[in-house]
Amino acid sequence: KNVKFKWTLECVAIMLGENKVDWSEVRKLLSKSDFIPSILNFDADKLSAKQIKVVKDNYLDGNPDLTTESVMRSSKACGPLFQWAESQIRYSTVYNRIQPLREEVEQLEKEARSV
Repeated sequence: KNVKFKWTLECVAIMLGENKVDWSEVRKLLSKSDFIPSILNFDADKLSAKQIKVVKDNYLDGNPDLTTESVMRSSKACGPLFQWAESQIRYSTVYNRIQPLREEVEQLEKEARSV
């Protein structure tokens, strides 16, 4: 079994809200008719802090062997899925970092309008 393929799918399963990421569960997820639509309609804003941390610690930042290039070499089909997962996590991380700033700006704009 290709380990980078497996890691990528585990990572995606966590992002889709699966609690179990053993291979039999991940294969069930893949065979569901809504697997592709759930990727296409994914809302990164709904990722929990825990999901982001688990994916970053175990698959992205915490696994130097798991890179877009290494996944592409091991599976042409899985490479884009890994890129998708990585970009969703990066987006969510940045979004969560700037969210308090956006709220502060909104508050300042409200105050400025009421002056």
